[in-house]
Parts: sequence; C-alpha cells; structure tokens
Amino acid sequence: YKDFQYFIKEGMASDQVNTDMIMPLVRYQANFSEKFVTIEEYISKLKPDSNKIYFLLAPNREAAMNSPYLEPFKHTDIPVLFIYMHLDEMVFRSIQEYKKKYKFVNIESSFEELSKDIKAPEPEKSSSSGNIPEDEVTPYCLWIKVALICLIIMPKNLVFSLVS
Repeated sequence: YKDFQYFIKEGMASDQVNTDMIMPLVRYQANFSEKFVTIEEYISKLKPDSNKIYFLLAPNREAAMNSPYLEPFKHTDIPVLFIYMHLDEMVFRSIQEYKKKYKFVNIESSFEELSKDIKAPEPEKSSSSGNIPEDEVTPYCLWIKVALICLIIMPKNLVFSLVS
C-alpha cells in the first residue's frame, strides 16, 4: 500500500466522480486503532445517528495523539481519522462528503461543528460547596492581603539590608 497510496490519492483528487469507488482502497490511522483502517472500518465505529467523519492532519501518529485539538475527543467514543499528508486534507476539502451521507470535518478548524457533537464534561459535584463560610470571608481576605504585602515588600527590605 505504501508504494501506491500516492497514486490512489491523486486519483481521488483528480477524478471526483469516482471518489466513492476509490475511497475504500485508502488506509488511514485513527484514534481507536494503531493499525491502518479503511473508511468503512471508521464508519463502523460511528454512532448510528452520526454523519460526520472527523479528521486531524498531523506529521505522525504521536503528534496526532498529543495534539490539543484531539483533547475533546479523548473521553468520548467519537473516532477521529489521522491523516499525514496535505493531499488527504485537500481531497477531503474538495469532495466534502463520502457517499453523500458523511461530511468531512477538520477538528482543527470546525469549532461550530465540534461544539454540536461534543458536550463539555459535567463538573464533578462534591459534598462540600467549596465556598468559604460567610463569617470567615473577612479574616481570609485580610490574611491574603498580609501575605501578598509580605511577598512584595519583604524581598525589597532583604535586598537593602544585604547591600547596606
């Protein structure tokens, strides 16, 4: 596959009419597998109601897995394709969809699309509210004020005493 992938991808870029027939020949890596997978294997991992193929352009798998753009996907079961060539991104952008059902979405540039599908994790609820009791707010503020003043003023006094 490594020897012919460039020709297959060039065929997808130049013959957009037959892209759906050529696409099953192409292999990509994904966040759910270290092996190369077909687009059909990727689609099999999608939720039944999902119609988006998420992808991330990176120089290699390690860079893709450590990408900050992948963070929202790490605690979800939404698969992401890793593409390593700019040609792949160009093909995805030009064809825009696969089988007239699945839309290609770049996770680096489609915040609106991502925010629809990925919900922010719920904050953990703890037994205590985390607030300072009302009767301790004033003493706490005074303690913070004194601590900050000590941090700011003390080093100046130490410098003068050492110099003089």
